[in-house]
Amino acid sequence: MKNRAFTLIELLVVVLIIGILAAIALPQYQSAVLKSRFVKLQILAKAVKDAQQVYKMANGKYATQLDELDISLPVGYTTKTYNYTENEEPRTSQYADYPSGLKVYILHGGPKVFVYQTGKNSMGSHLYFDSDIRLCQSYTEAADRVCLSLGGVYSATACRVIGSTEHGCNLYYLP
Repeated sequence: MKNRAFTLIELLVVVLIIGILAAIALPQYQSAVLKSRFVKLQILAKAVKDAQQVYKMANGKYATQLDELDISLPVGYTTKTYNYTENEEPRTSQYADYPSGLKVYILHGGPKVFVYQTGKNSMGSHLYFDSDIRLCQSYTEAADRVCLSLGGVYSATACRVIGSTEHGCNLYYLP
């Protein structure tokens, strides 16, 4: 009668194969998760930008407050004020700050929308809409892969124009 048990070598080979498959699949899974989160931000940013366009058509100027827009943002945010300088002029805008780390900015003076995620769900990237320009700004290799997978075209010069090169950013124009 023959012994029908697996040998130690056979078990080690199976464990090794499973380990190799997991090592290949995990980065792909993480990239897919980041991409799905980023697409969610893209949809939100486009909705806010479109609401800005509608507001301008109705009122002759762009909104500076989120409450002025005819849009339903996801519930649970706190409205905060953001002060910044544009062309050496002080500006104030408003943003939605979520406990999850999501931030949705509308920037004064045009249909500019800036959306990003911080905290444990951070993607290491920002999404910026300005009229018809869509930018993906990344700070990590994983975020670079997400920007590229969305059809982003790398632009080193735009990163310098924004002045974020000290952060090691990569800027991609999205189609």
